[in-house]
Amino acid sequence: MANRLPENPSLDHLKNEAKQLLRGVRAGELRALATAGGWYPGQLSELRLAGAQLVVARKYGFTSWSQLRAQLKMVDKFARRPHEVGPSADPATEFLRLACRPTTAPRAPRPRRGC
Repeated sequence: MANRLPENPSLDHLKNEAKQLLRGVRAGELRALATAGGWYPGQLSELRLAGAQLVVARKYGFTSWSQLRAQLKMVDKFARRPHEVGPSADPATEFLRLACRPTTAPRAPRPRRGC
């Protein structure tokens, strides 16, 4: 079963994930061997960076690394980032900018009542 991509997937992060996987396989780490063994069609002793990238792509439900890269490019092209948009003099645009801001900022703790 494939994993879900992170909320804001980064190609650099996924490249590093493939490099870590390759290092783990070469070092004989059980977790890396199990991950690669489940997704890599060849001999793990022959695993190279391109093969590790294939494993990462398949782990996230893609048939190839190039398909994963194309998906990330598409996501980046159509992603909305209202927090990166500056204020506008147009009231409607400013309203939409503020209304679409993500609410992931931590809230201030509420004062405790009672004992």
